[in-house]
Amino acid sequence: MVKLNDKARLSSIVEEIGILRRAENTHIIQLLDAFESNDHYYLITEYAPNKDLLSFINERSKLSEWSAAWLIKQILEALQYLHGTLNVVHWYFLY
Repeated sequence: MVKLNDKARLSSIVEEIGILRRAENTHIIQLLDAFESNDHYYLITEYAPNKDLLSFINERSKLSEWSAAWLIKQILEALQYLHGTLNVVHWYFLY
């Protein structure tokens, strides 16, 4: 749920929704639906039983070398898909 009162963030969310609608990759969560009310956007995604990546990592005191390599491989495959197939460059900025 995202409040619609932040115009810069709203633009970013609308762009992210467009990318998620086009993305069809096992390493990128699937967007099932998106809708808005008077003051919020709601994104309905597939169920993620292992939570988000940060929670997954934080719940463990440390990752084995194999687990870290497995996660990095999946992240790189998702980035390769975004760059190569959708022509999207993923970047992060603080609000």
